[in-house]
Amino acid sequence: MNQGYVDIRNVNKEAEVLKELYEIKISYANISRISQVGIEEIQKWRSRPLMEEYAVVFLDAMVFPIKRDRVENESIYVAIGITPEGRRRF
Repeated sequence: MNQGYVDIRNVNKEAEVLKELYEIKISYANISRISQVGIEEIQKWRSRPLMEEYAVVFLDAMVFPIKRDRVENESIYVAIGITPEGRRRF
């Protein structure tokens, strides 16, 4: 979802999953618009300024099998900074 575009095949899959699991029908256009809002929010979060100093930084990763053309393991990284005042920043 962070590539900056919405793949129409994924929009079709999302509509099918929503219909099958929740018995609701959402148009492809609405799913595409909702996805675009998510992409914009991710971009804002990724480009936010970081503090210059953290007292502690925790780094971790989880490995998930991701299927694209074939299944490959990919890592999802998480970083949490603790400010000198003791507040968490993600």
